Amino acid sequence: MAEANLSTHQYEIIRQQTNKIHKNMYPAYHKIKAAKELCYPSNVGVTETFAEIKLQSLIDHTIMRLCKVQEDVLKYMRLENSGHNCEVGCDGAEQSRYKQKFSSENCADESLFGI
Repeated sequence: MAEANLSTHQYEIIRQQTNKIHKNMYPAYHKIKAAKELCYPSNVGVTETFAEIKLQSLIDHTIMRLCKVQEDVLKYMRLENSGHNCEVGCDGAEQSRYKQKFSSENCADESLFGI
């Protein structure tokens, strides 16, 4: 849906036509939307010039999603003393400006990373 830039209406038309041939080949749009919501951590603040998330919230969300994907493997493991190690970094590969256009002339995209 996202890769094809389909609107909700376009997706539903394709889904209805496909369901005539192959039942339940594509999930209902509300199920896709609900699954997509689970991909994002909570407590994200975003404006035109600012995005913020608490590091602990991001780590918790990432671990939860990894555990969900590995659910079948994890149910056979002993997890009494499990833990995780985290590293934070930036490779600096893109050190040029992004040339983002802002509605305010006072805004720039020179500094995109901060702690």
